[in-house]
Amino acid sequence: MWTKAFWKGAGERLIKTGAQVLAASVTVGTVVTAIDWRTALGLTATAMIASLLTSIGNASFVASDQSLPDVAMTADDIPEAPAVETPTLAADDIPPADDDDEPRHAEPPSVIPDGEGVATN
Repeated sequence: MWTKAFWKGAGERLIKTGAQVLAASVTVGTVVTAIDWRTALGLTATAMIASLLTSIGNASFVASDQSLPDVAMTADDIPEAPAVETPTLAADDIPPADDDDEPRHAEPPSVIPDGEGVATN
């Protein structure tokens, strides 16, 4: 707990927590002069103390390197997609079109609601 890594991690967590709570205390659309700064700063200080106590309670997690691995990829890292064979149809495989000249869209409903929401025919 008394290592430089611990205090670096705890300090970072403390600052982030304080910034988040203070930002949440200042709501959108509130005029700066109308904010109850005493309450907002009191909530922020309380959250920062809780963050520090949480860090002390779990010192091994805070002191260890919890950074995310470098996941930057280049074009060489992306695997090639497997070739997909698309079937081709011969002219004999295509069924003939219907000659009935009927439209190929859905028919409108036979019952249409009137202005009052009651269906009429």
